[in-house]
Amino acid sequence: MLEIDEEWAVAEALWSPDGEWFIHRTSTNVRGAGDIVGLRKSQGDARIPLLASGFTETEPAISPTGKWMAYASNETGRTEVFVVPFPNTGDARWLVSVGVLFSDVDYLRSTVRRQYEVSPDGERFVMIRPVGAGREIQLILVHSFFEELRRIGPS
Repeated sequence: MLEIDEEWAVAEALWSPDGEWFIHRTSTNVRGAGDIVGLRKSQGDARIPLLASGFTETEPAISPTGKWMAYASNETGRTEVFVVPFPNTGDARWLVSVGVLFSDVDYLRSTVRRQYEVSPDGERFVMIRPVGAGREIQLILVHSFFEELRRIGPS
């Protein structure tokens, strides 16, 4: 059985599409933490640092093909989204969130699990908005998300 201590606390956990990797973010309560690590079935309990730096890396997401990993990092001074090859995360890296598509101020945030999802076809993006006093429940669905990114992105 794998024992997890505070330094390696499991948050934002997911499996790779092929079921070979268990990926999670480490605790952000420990100095220098907030890294993304993986456990590979074929390598037992050995934790493999996938994204580890002096900055905080969060919200890992693996592409449906299992060839890419997206994650958020605060290394630019604000939270931005990056994409890296998976599992060879050190081979290349691209910043993909130049600017902000929309504000997430009114949406639910969690330090344990992501509060959004992208549909398998990449056409819809869903976030959770908390219900306040006097507000009705809302589900916001963004159609053709990547089309919109192409439209407003740099040419």
